[in-house]
Amino acid sequence: MPFAARLIAISTAVAGATAVAVAALAAGDLPVRLAVSLAIAAILTELMQVSGGDGVGKSDVTDFTFSSGVLLAAVIALGSLGAALILPLAVAFVDELRGRPRLAIAFNAGVAAVAALVAGSAYRLAGGRVGEVSLPRQLPQLLLAAGVAYGVNLLLVEGLVSAISRRRLRSLLVATARSQILSATSEAGFGIAFAYFLIAAPWGVLTLVPLVVGVFKAHARVELHRRETARALETFANVVDERDAFTAHHSLRVAETVHAFAEWMGSSPEDAARLRWAGRLHDLGKVTVDRAILHKPGSLDEQEWEAMRAHPRLSARLLRRFSLAGDEARAVELHHERFDGKGYYGVPREQIPLAAHLLVVADTFDAITSDRPYRSGFSREEALGEVERCSGAQFHPVVAKAFVAFQRGIRAEHALSERDRAELGELWRAQSDVSRRVPRRPSAATIAVALALAALGAGGFGALDAAAFLAVAATAVLLAVGATHERARRLAGRLARALDDGDLHAAVASIASAAPLCFAALSTADSAAPVRLTGVDTTDTVALRAWLASNADPELPAVAQARLVGASGFVVAVPVGEPEAGTHLVLHFDAEPPPILRRALERCLVSFRSCSPASTPARREPLLTVA
Repeated sequence: MPFAARLIAISTAVAGATAVAVAALAAGDLPVRLAVSLAIAAILTELMQVSGGDGVGKSDVTDFTFSSGVLLAAVIALGSLGAALILPLAVAFVDELRGRPRLAIAFNAGVAAVAALVAGSAYRLAGGRVGEVSLPRQLPQLLLAAGVAYGVNLLLVEGLVSAISRRRLRSLLVATARSQILSATSEAGFGIAFAYFLIAAPWGVLTLVPLVVGVFKAHARVELHRRETARALETFANVVDERDAFTAHHSLRVAETVHAFAEWMGSSPEDAARLRWAGRLHDLGKVTVDRAILHKPGSLDEQEWEAMRAHPRLSARLLRRFSLAGDEARAVELHHERFDGKGYYGVPREQIPLAAHLLVVADTFDAITSDRPYRSGFSREEALGEVERCSGAQFHPVVAKAFVAFQRGIRAEHALSERDRAELGELWRAQSDVSRRVPRRPSAATIAVALALAALGAGGFGALDAAAFLAVAATAVLLAVGATHERARRLAGRLARALDDGDLHAAVASIASAAPLCFAALSTADSAAPVRLTGVDTTDTVALRAWLASNADPELPAVAQARLVGASGFVVAVPVGEPEAGTHLVLHFDAEPPPILRRALERCLVSFRSCSPASTPARREPLLTVA
């Protein structure tokens, strides 16, 4: 452990031990019933911990436990000294049962003691009363205590992690707080409710037990599924690696390299973990490539190159189905692109996200340092020389410069200028996967619910005029929602009848009646050009094929901003015919498709699947007048 990390751990442990010693001297004033109840709760909630570690690689998932809620309840019911006595002892007891190292036990207990002491002091200074829960009068003080307790815990723990990993403390704090905000809020709510029952109605605590157990079981089940998914993907990646003896463990090495490289550059643990998964799974699509091609000692012919060039997009399509690594699917799709635009798909440099640039250099470095059927691997220094030589051609210049410095053990702040860091930061913020997502606006149903709840709340507090106004508004929105559902049902009926008759042109006309349609065509990822059904094609054929290859869902309509296919507005792809054919009805709209159209398309997926696209001819003239 680095000296700075050891210093933080020991200092925290000493501060905690001091707090426990002072609290022990004042223990005679503690209410025995409350102290015993909180001690039992502290031990049980420490034991009921769902670990975020998956055992198969680094993860951005954090542990879940209700112990923070018990700490808050102890601060409210016993004050800072009482909480600083009970919580650290419970933490130390459970950590000892788990066999953790003594310094780790002392640090964890110290964190609990310091958090309790500081939160309790803030609660008292803000006017909160120990042993009393008066709502809503005391709500600001209670929320302050919860926020301070969480903030102190976060600062101490992430400070230690920062010292060990040499990552930036600020990025660690932001990433962890963002990932824990919901669980921290739920723990605070539990802590306030637990304190209230302990003080005002002790037997009411029993009503919280099923809730706590249920939430714990639900988190444990979700974590189990996440681990099983991670292990399945890891196994799949291993199978792909083992198909070629010359590249065995290639994806594992790339994953560790790109993860360490991202950390060296100062990325958040969450981003680095996602990049690790991208590296681990970037070659999944090779499962469709014949082993003879992978083992061929000579150069590949055009047909063999077509098979090889298809694998990044298939990898991306597979990854997009998993939240574990779906955010980096775009980087996986582009991991054979080049800075000069001469890669597999010829994607312009401005459309390549930073994650892809990092993956390209890590993948290439491992490839050229490994033995292949047609050559021996380069030495490490020879490979770094190749990275420098290809800077600005195959590799992004700043990424290549950073990678060479990273491999040679030079710190990022010494290797990169302010201009370099600014360029990398701009690239990171411009991740292309962000632009791929369709902006989300509150639905009419959400607005109706919010208005109804507001009307009920206003009525409960005696504001009858406001309640009446909100109720009328909620009713109006509710009627509008009902009308939308009815229109979607009618549109779905027209679509289904047209598709059942095999008339795809009539189906397109029905779609155009619901939203202004610029262009409609039948297309696949492999077709040279889409079969036009109506309108004027404003998309880029190559970009459209690329988007279909990596984004089109064989089970649901895919919606994206049309700039991904070289146009403006929005593009929708609806699967048509047998899934093996990969045919989609591509619809291009000037604006985002309305909800009624999306619902109708989803209702008619079975009918679209049963429709034969081979029997649908192209149109020489527009089927409809395009606005």
